[in-house]
Amino acid sequence: MPSLAAIKRLLRLCELPDLELAPEHAQSLRETGALARVGALRVLPVPDTIWVAYRDDEVPVDLEAHPDPSQFRRYKCPETGIWITVAEPDVRTYAVDLTWLTAFVGRALTPTFARPVATLIPDVLFDLGPHPIGDRLADVLLCRRFDRHTDTLSGVLYGRRYRQPSLLFTTAPPRLPLPAASGHFVVLALEHCLIEEDGTAQLDHHYLAQVIGLPREALVAADEVYFNPASGELRLPGKPVTQFTGDQQIALIDRLYQAWRQRSPDVKAAELLKAAKTEAPTVSHLFSRRPDWKVYIASLKRGWYRLNV
Repeated sequence: MPSLAAIKRLLRLCELPDLELAPEHAQSLRETGALARVGALRVLPVPDTIWVAYRDDEVPVDLEAHPDPSQFRRYKCPETGIWITVAEPDVRTYAVDLTWLTAFVGRALTPTFARPVATLIPDVLFDLGPHPIGDRLADVLLCRRFDRHTDTLSGVLYGRRYRQPSLLFTTAPPRLPLPAASGHFVVLALEHCLIEEDGTAQLDHHYLAQVIGLPREALVAADEVYFNPASGELRLPGKPVTQFTGDQQIALIDRLYQAWRQRSPDVKAAELLKAAKTEAPTVSHLFSRRPDWKVYIASLKRGWYRLNV
């Protein structure tokens, strides 16, 4: 199975508008080979035509088999007429296989998972059926590009009968709440529910059982964001009420909370560490003994952090 880093990369690829990767994009990813070997990235047929630079523009040229069996493909340069040899990685394309991803989540929840996955919205929303989580049986859904489809989700889910509460995994940390009319779902970014064991990505069943086992009133309302620096209690929409401890962690969370209130939620890591008066080299190091900290703190761009709202 892929590593945690590889699965996180796959989830980021799921947020792209097009599930098909350009060759240069695939080459830039260290995890492409590992994901392709397990089937998470589907190898697409070599195209018959590619685009190449010609003067100040790009033009299509036909690819053909190379007469030398040791070579891959070739095309004729539109300017000089000379044959140009291309290597396989230069033209090979991949596509994210959502069937593989839904099966991965299903087997991570229930090792014997083999039932068909229902597609509720093509390439967007999938129903993985019921799974035992802790001492409950919960329906599990998986959504790609959640924030772009909240209105559509509400229309699809409205009127359907699901166990209460149930889980809705997203391929990226959600910024928007799921409309109340959709039903009672615990919306969780899949990457926040993963841990690494023996070099492979696994679901954190202990964390999921904790979340799904909480009563409805323990989950924060969609419009509530609150932090109490005296007690360390933090409330974020759709997440369990939690409590941070230690002066340094509390000071850092308070800085993020004040930034959110001022409608400028992203804060540089260096500024956060300074506010916490810590010698920890990174934010993740400060929270190293709290594995669920990424449920409450998001990093949408490198070196910057915000409350996961």
